[in-house]
Amino acid sequence: MDHLVCLQGIAELSPANPEFTIDLPEANWQNLLDIRLQLSGVPCIPPVDHYYNPSGINVWFGTKNITQSVRTWIAEDLNKRGAVSRKQFADSVNSLRALWRKSVIAPQITHLSDADAKGLTDTKWSTFFSSLGDGKSGPAGVFHPFNFVFSRVSATPYSFRAALTKEGDPRKPVLSDQLDRRLVLTAVDRLIQVDRIPDLSLTRPVRINYSLELEYKDPFEEYVTAELAKLAELLGPTGPIQTALAQQASVTQTLKDELWQTALKSQGIPAAIDRLQKLLEDMRPELKS
Repeated sequence: MDHLVCLQGIAELSPANPEFTIDLPEANWQNLLDIRLQLSGVPCIPPVDHYYNPSGINVWFGTKNITQSVRTWIAEDLNKRGAVSRKQFADSVNSLRALWRKSVIAPQITHLSDADAKGLTDTKWSTFFSSLGDGKSGPAGVFHPFNFVFSRVSATPYSFRAALTKEGDPRKPVLSDQLDRRLVLTAVDRLIQVDRIPDLSLTRPVRINYSLELEYKDPFEEYVTAELAKLAELLGPTGPIQTALAQQASVTQTLKDELWQTALKSQGIPAAIDRLQKLLEDMRPELKS
C-alpha cells in the first residue's frame, strides 16, 4: 500500500503578507508518486465580515506559476460532471442566499434576484475559472464557484503527475529540484510589485482553504515485491530448482534402466549391484551439482 502524507489548513493573504508559503515535508523524493492539491476560497460578506472574498489568486509550485493549469483542471473536471456539479453549485448559492436573507447583518445578499442567481449558476465553468475568484460573482464575489469547489461542489483534486503527463512529460519527476519543494499562494502575480496595483482585494485579508496529499511508494512493499519476483524465478520451470530436480530424475531413471538391463542379461544380483556402484561413482560429480 502506498504511503500518504496530508497537509491542510487555511492560508491568509493580506496587504502586509501577500504570499503564503506551504513547505513540503522532507522525504525520499525518489519515492514520490504524486501530489494532489485542493484549493477553495472562504466565502464572506464585507463589510460585515473582516475578510474579502479571494480574487485572482495565483498558485506557484517552486518557481513555476501553475495557476492556469489549476484553473483549467477545475473547469474541465466540473464540465465532465455535467448536471451534478451544476446542481451542487446552485444548491450552495441558494442555501447561502436563504441563510443570509434571514440575517439582519447581511442585507445586501438579498440584492441578488432569483433570475440573477440562476443566470449566475448557469455561467460556463471556463468563464468562472478565468481566475481563481473575482469580485463580481454576486455581492463582493461571494458566489464565485472557487468559494465552493472541493467542499460543497465536488471536484477531482489537481494532480501534479496528471498535469505533467498532459504536458507530454510523464517521466519527469514530480519534484525536480530543491526550489520545487514548496507551494506559494499569492493575491497578485509575484512578478509585479504589489504596491503598484490598486487591488481592493488587498485592502482586507482573504482566506483560502488548502489541502495537499503527497503519495509515496512504500519502500518495504517494493522490497518484498522484488524478493517475491526472485523466488518466483527460482521456482519457475526454467529456474535452478526445477533444473536440479530434472537432473536428479534423469539420474534415477538411468539407474533403473541399468539395473533392468543387467537383470535381463542374467548376470545375477551381485553383478547388478557392482554395476550400479560403478555408475554411482561415475555420476557423483553430477549429483553434487
